[in-house]
Amino acid sequence: MKKFTLLFVFLLLGQLLFAQAWKTYPNHSSGSLLTFPQDEGWHTGEPIEWWYTNAHLTGQNTGHEYTIMMTFFRYDTLGLNGFRILNIADETTGEFKSGTAFLTYPVMATDHLEIEAKKLVGTERWYTKKDSTGNLLPFQYKIESAGLVVGSIDLDYDAFKPPLVVADSGYLNQGITNYTYYYSQTGMNVSGTISFNGTQEPVSGIGWIDRQYGNFNPNTGEAYEWFSLQLSNGMDFNLWNIFTDEGTIPNNSEYRILAMYIDEQTSKTISDFKIERPKFAYTTATNNCYANQWHLTSDTMDIDLLITLNSKDSEVLVPFPFLEGGTRIEGTIQGQSVTGKGFAELLHRYINPKMAFTLPTTWTYHEPITWQLQNKDEGRPITYDLWMSSDDQASFAPIASGLTDTSFLWDAAGLPTDAHYWFKLVGYSSDTTLIDSVVTAQSYTLEPVSNTNIQLAQKITIRPNPATDLLNVSCKNDGKGQLMDLSGRHVIANFSLRKNELQTIDVSELPAGQYLIIVQVDGQSLYKKWIKL
Repeated sequence: MKKFTLLFVFLLLGQLLFAQAWKTYPNHSSGSLLTFPQDEGWHTGEPIEWWYTNAHLTGQNTGHEYTIMMTFFRYDTLGLNGFRILNIADETTGEFKSGTAFLTYPVMATDHLEIEAKKLVGTERWYTKKDSTGNLLPFQYKIESAGLVVGSIDLDYDAFKPPLVVADSGYLNQGITNYTYYYSQTGMNVSGTISFNGTQEPVSGIGWIDRQYGNFNPNTGEAYEWFSLQLSNGMDFNLWNIFTDEGTIPNNSEYRILAMYIDEQTSKTISDFKIERPKFAYTTATNNCYANQWHLTSDTMDIDLLITLNSKDSEVLVPFPFLEGGTRIEGTIQGQSVTGKGFAELLHRYINPKMAFTLPTTWTYHEPITWQLQNKDEGRPITYDLWMSSDDQASFAPIASGLTDTSFLWDAAGLPTDAHYWFKLVGYSSDTTLIDSVVTAQSYTLEPVSNTNIQLAQKITIRPNPATDLLNVSCKNDGKGQLMDLSGRHVIANFSLRKNELQTIDVSELPAGQYLIIVQVDGQSLYKKWIKL
C-alpha cells in the first residue's frame, strides 16, 4: 500500500510539473518571435506600447461582483511619457467609475516587466514579483493603481496558463497600415484588495493581460471592437473586428482576428468567423451608440456564442470616448454548452441609417422602387419598410416590410393612374435602436407602358420561359442585364449583353417562382417576366 501511495504521489507530481513546464524564464516557443521575460518589458524602438489587464473579482466581505480594467500606455508626447486608464465597476450595484492620469515613467525596464508611473500626485506600479533572493518569479505580478474619484486596486497576479501568442508568431498587421507585436495571458489567478466608494475589501477571481507594441494606435487607427473571452470549457478567445473608414470588415487577418487558447499545447489564430449584433444602446453620458450584444459563429470551429455587455454605460471619456466593460457569455462549442466571462473594448460607434431614394422621375407599372443606404456599416445591417401615401402625405399605408435589398417591385395594378403617390422608407437596425426615415422629394403618377416601351421590349428575347436550369437571353442592341425577384431583390446582377449574341445564365439554384429580367438598353430599362420551374 505504501509503495502504491508513493507511486501515486510521484505520478501526480510529474503531471503537475509537466502541466506547468512553461512557467519558467526564459520562455520561448517554437515559431514565436517573443521571448519572456524580455518581451514583457519596454521596447524602446516602438512608437507605442501598452500593458493592459482586466479582471472579474468577488468581494470577500460584501459578496459583490467587481470588474476592473487598468492600462499603462507608453506614448511620448507633450513632455509626458503616456497615460493610465483605471476603471472599476461594481457589477452587483451597477456603479461604474473611470479615471485617466497622465504620466511620466521614471522606471520602465527593458529586460522584464517593471514599471513605476509618476502622476501629478502619487506613484503607481506594475512589476514582476521576485523571490527572497531577488530572482524573478515567472509570470507572477503585482499591480497597484489608484484614482481620486475611481478608487484603488492592489492586486497579485499568478498565471495558470501559458501566454497565448497571437497569430502564432506574435506579429501581425492590423488595419490598413499598422503592425503590432501581440500576446495575451488568458489565465491569471488574481487576489488582493479593492477600494471602491469608500469601502475597501479583499477580493479574488480571474484576470487577463494583453500586451501590444508597434504602431497600432487606438486613438488614430481604424475603429474596432475587441473582446476577451474566458470560457467554462477551459478555452479562451482573443477576438477583433476592425472597421475600415468605409464601414466594412474585410475578410482577412488584418481585420478579423480570433486567437484561441485551446489547451497548454494548442493555440491557433483564424479569420473564418462571423459576428452579428442583435442589440445596440446609447450611453447616458455622451449619447454615443455602441453595440451591446454580439453573436459569434464559426463553421470551421463549430462555435456559436452570444456575448452580452453587462452595462451600456461603462464609457471612458478621456483621452477619447470608448466603451470598456465586462461581458457574460453563453452558447456552444462543438455542440457542448459553455458559459463564460469576458471584456469588450469598443471604439466603433454606430449612427442612424441615412437613405436616399433613387426612384426615376416617372415609372411604369413594372418598374422597381429603388434607394441607397448612404452610410453603410457592416456592423449595422439595415432592414427596410416601405410605405405609400395617395393623400399628399396625410397618411401612409405599408406596402412592404422586412426588406433587406435596396429595391422593391411595387404591384400598382388596379390603382388610379391619375393619382399622386408619395413613398416613405423606414430603415432600422435589428433591434430598432438605430432608425431613420426618408420621404420622396416629389410625388409620382403611374404611367402605363407606352408604345416606345413595347417596341424596345421587342428587342429582347428570353427562352425557354418557363426555365428550369438555363435561361438564354439575346438583345438586338448592346446592353446590361440583371435578374430580380418580385420583391425587388436582385438575385443575379450585372451581366453584359452583346448585340445579337446569346447569353446563357445558370438559374438552377434559384427557387421556383416568378422573376423579372431587367435590361438597360438605349438609355432605358426594359422589364420582362419569366418563370422558374
